Amino acid sequence: MIKTRKEKEAFVSCLNEKFKENNSFFLVDYKGLNVEEINGLRKNLRKIESNYSVVKNTLTKLALNDLPVDDLSDCLQGPTALVMPFSPKDKRDETLVEMSKVLITFAKGHKQLKIKGGLFNGKLIEASGITDLSKLPSREVLLSQLLGGLQAPIVGLVSTLNQLVAGIIYGLKAVMEKKQKDI
Repeated sequence: MIKTRKEKEAFVSCLNEKFKENNSFFLVDYKGLNVEEINGLRKNLRKIESNYSVVKNTLTKLALNDLPVDDLSDCLQGPTALVMPFSPKDKRDETLVEMSKVLITFAKGHKQLKIKGGLFNGKLIEASGITDLSKLPSREVLLSQLLGGLQAPIVGLVSTLNQLVAGIIYGLKAVMEKKQKDI
């Protein structure tokens, strides 16, 4: 538990560094959840390289104070937990999608959890935006859809060329058969 002013300043400084390194996170209201439920949520979030922590709203505001991010005052009211990815930078967007899926799934089973909003690359994202984010397909599915889209014109071209070659072969075969009959 942070008690002294010096501890609070050190904590705010540390949190500020985390926000500078990663300007995307979600805020949730955990009021009404018991310790067992929160620990279950924490466990699910750790699996996807994310962290759930309860931070005083005033300390969060102080840590965000000097950063070029949208205002979160509306989200920082009442009991608030911070959900933030700790995955490598190249996987953060994917982790944010997975975080949103874990939170939405958990909220369906635990009506007490309220998603307030958060930041996505420094821009305010509302609860509805987090819900929309949770509906995105996984990275693997998106890549396969992209490859399928890129592959379709090539397959069409190959098919067309194949039909042309087959047409020429059938034409030559017909000419050859006709010449054999004439002999």
